Amino acid sequence: MSTLLRSGNAVAKLVVGFHATGVGAPAAAGVTKIKPLTDTVSKFATVDTLQKSMKLVTSQPRAAKGINEMSFIGELNLEPLKVPLGFIRCVQLPFIIIALFSKNGWGFELLYNCGLSKISFRVDSFNLGDLLVPMCINGTASGESAKLWKDSFGGSSWFFGLVGVLSLFFVLGMLYIYVFSWGNYESNEKVPIVDFAVTTGLACFWFIASWSWWSSTNGIAALTTNEYINKALVGGNFCENKPCESPSQGRNASLSISVLAGWACVLLFAANVWFAWKETVWFRNRQTLQSVGNAQPTTHIQFP
Repeated sequence: MSTLLRSGNAVAKLVVGFHATGVGAPAAAGVTKIKPLTDTVSKFATVDTLQKSMKLVTSQPRAAKGINEMSFIGELNLEPLKVPLGFIRCVQLPFIIIALFSKNGWGFELLYNCGLSKISFRVDSFNLGDLLVPMCINGTASGESAKLWKDSFGGSSWFFGLVGVLSLFFVLGMLYIYVFSWGNYESNEKVPIVDFAVTTGLACFWFIASWSWWSSTNGIAALTTNEYINKALVGGNFCENKPCESPSQGRNASLSISVLAGWACVLLFAANVWFAWKETVWFRNRQTLQSVGNAQPTTHIQFP
């Protein structure tokens, strides 16, 4: 015989057993003593109750998995920009733009007398050794050209620009993650590691690029002075053994600005390495090991 006991939403089925004391024993004699309802309900559970409990337990890992797999598109949250990790990214952005635009804005007009006329040539490439400047023959521009400079600085300029462009896209990408998907950055261990590794690499690249570009700008400034240009025009016989006069000289203020912006990027990315390192799982595990037995506040940034 079975009896259904209901208590709230829980249903328990009690199976009342019989105890045979002998052949032909009355059925009533074998009925076991039923325990109080409150004790019985607390010890028994139906299949439905167990299934609900299992669903409740398994739903928690799925929810956590959903946090790790969520997309990088969420609601706007400016709180990460108020901490050093996000704030320093905002400072890096204008310096990268200044370094790129000031370098690309360099150039000047080369003018020199050719009889009663003047020859004009635009100099806007850092490969000075590859530029062919028009020559003056018989008092006019003959159409012939020759190299005025021997040295080129295109390699360091290209590398400096490459580092700047890569840094620009990386900083914009990380700012997007900070602002729109900080929860994913916080829960996914790989994203902070990538942030730390790329930031470290860019800090090294900025140091190499800025040092090389600084040396190149000194060379460009020396080769584009008015004194050097006039001497090169005469030495290159651009005016048929006649004196060549040129009022031109390089405008190198923008190059100096690009060098200063490059060194600022070196300092900013080097400082950013520390803040990115503090968000990695390696740093958190190290802090956990050091704080065993001591109640220390976590350094991991958390936002609501």
